[in-house]
Amino acid sequence: MTKKADKRRQKRRQQHQTTQASRRHEVRSQVEARVAAAAEMLEQFVTAAEDPGVAPEEAVSVLVSIASDDQLVGRLLLGPEVADGLAREVAGKAGPERARGLAAALEERLTGQISLCWLAVSLAEQGDDLVQADRIAARAVEELDSSGDGSSDAATMAAERVRIRWLQGRLADAMDELEVLTARWPDDEELMALQARMVARATALGSDDPELASLFTDPVDDDQRAGAMRALARLVDRSLLYRLRRSVEDFIQADPALVAARTQWMTEFAGEVADVADLGAFDEIEPGVADLAAERFWLTDPTHLGKGSDGDGSHWDGPDGDSPDDLGADGPTVLEMFADAPATPPELADAARSWSRHALYGLWLADWPYESDSDRGIWITDIVTRRRLYATFAPEQLAGTPRWAVQAAVVAPVGGVWRSGQSLLSLDPDLADEVAESILFVTEKLVVHLARQHGMKPPRAAKNRRAQPRPHGVLSDLLDEMDPAEADLTSKVMAGSLAQVVGLALESQQQGPQMHNTDGEPVELISAVFPVDDPDLLRRRLLGDVDFDGDDPTPDGTGWTLRWLGRPMSAEESAGALAQFRAQAHREGWGDIEPTPGPQRWLRGTITFEDGGLRAEVNSRPRLEALSTKLRRLGAGDPKVQRRLDPELDLPRGRRLLQGRSLGPEADAAWMEH
Repeated sequence: MTKKADKRRQKRRQQHQTTQASRRHEVRSQVEARVAAAAEMLEQFVTAAEDPGVAPEEAVSVLVSIASDDQLVGRLLLGPEVADGLAREVAGKAGPERARGLAAALEERLTGQISLCWLAVSLAEQGDDLVQADRIAARAVEELDSSGDGSSDAATMAAERVRIRWLQGRLADAMDELEVLTARWPDDEELMALQARMVARATALGSDDPELASLFTDPVDDDQRAGAMRALARLVDRSLLYRLRRSVEDFIQADPALVAARTQWMTEFAGEVADVADLGAFDEIEPGVADLAAERFWLTDPTHLGKGSDGDGSHWDGPDGDSPDDLGADGPTVLEMFADAPATPPELADAARSWSRHALYGLWLADWPYESDSDRGIWITDIVTRRRLYATFAPEQLAGTPRWAVQAAVVAPVGGVWRSGQSLLSLDPDLADEVAESILFVTEKLVVHLARQHGMKPPRAAKNRRAQPRPHGVLSDLLDEMDPAEADLTSKVMAGSLAQVVGLALESQQQGPQMHNTDGEPVELISAVFPVDDPDLLRRRLLGDVDFDGDDPTPDGTGWTLRWLGRPMSAEESAGALAQFRAQAHREGWGDIEPTPGPQRWLRGTITFEDGGLRAEVNSRPRLEALSTKLRRLGAGDPKVQRRLDPELDLPRGRRLLQGRSLGPEADAAWMEH
């Protein structure tokens, strides 16, 4: 009976799979037929549009048929990507006047056929009638807004309208309108891209650099110039953020229950940091950590603190934990409570709600600026989700930041501009990759946990974590952005794991950097003397060795110094070393440094002949042993070490990234190139 039942079940499964495959094939065939038919009708429109004997109203009727007969296909074939190319083709062959006529005919048909708006705007623009294009775009935004399901389309069309205003020479008007739009749709990438371009234009207007001004050719009159500078000043003005921070603090201090909840939150946060970093009883946590924790408290439901797994995600078991807390809070967050308070001014309430809804925690990578222009906006990328934002940073936050550093931080839209939080946790690339791997690992486990909790089949979880983390900083430029829903969940995991991330960073800081020389050996600065019967003979023998050169007089003129050469430099190493040397020469005022002809080699140490003896300076024990072997063969005696220093013991603690700090634009450019 069992074998027969198994056969019946297998037969039913095969029949089901065959039926499903047949249905999928049928649906795919139907969709392909619909698209092919609509594409043929689109070709008919192009033919009619280019024929001056066909009235514009008659030509666009074909498009109306496509949009009304099949809305899905109409959106696909008449969307913004296709519309621009189609309008260029029609205007190029039929002329701008014909394009304006077609745009007017389409404008009459927009009601109920909103998918026609993209082509109507594009035709008006290609017809050199920006007033018509602006009017159609404004109407399209209203139509898309009223439809209720076109928020993304409405943002895209609104961005198009702002761009048209800019083309009209109305830069200030466009920037003013953009402020309203970015406050409404802060995470729309097209609006952010437009904001970045307009900021660059306004910056060029306020600059005396003719090269920067030459990058833009659009005319801007005095009134629009003044308005653009005011808009730029509002963008760099962080006073609203600072007012929000002070007002939220006053709001918390006025409520004893909130004060108690925050005290508990900060204590637990500091405890987790200390556990992960393995801090001792007398180790102090940096003040910036408290700032990170305080802003994270803004996004908690304070009524659920201390209630275990029913909380808001404020506690995590760490990257290897088995049961992360639920990320959802039942009650309002601290910021939502502040926004709903009757005494809160409207502009601060809006800023608080925007922060609460859109704040993103991530590991942000950027081309961090040398000049103090980060308050005008830079593109940042989260190396975990690959999400890109145009954000502003206070210049003092990035002072001395290496270009390849990763900032663990929160950014949130305030006043229509993405702004950094109070503190940034700077990570070197290796540690950032390790943290990114941990965040992804926790996210995968959380997805499995939530799927089981809701009775869904969980995705296959990774069996083991990777031995070495992937280079997320590099992959963030190569891989597509993570799916929005997955990215939002990952950002929440990052927020929930903030204490662990801080702990890992502090643990790395406590360990200090490990210094190695160009041969990969641990660095020790060693000075040793060798007894020599005939120093002049030994010196002549060394000068005949290809590994030694120089023979330069000592500063006091009583001796001679030889250089002991190591392995040849690669082209990349040579370029980087020259750039660093030039940066130092510029700081010291040595003048221009020209490259030395021929192949370059690393310096392994120096040998000084003075007072009838020989003194060697090297930076590792293996190098001292190798040099001793060579000198013994040439007649020297055994060395006597006079001084040995491990520089790691004297490196200051309290700051991360002691290695890799910026040496100047030229040196960093050489490093980035290779």
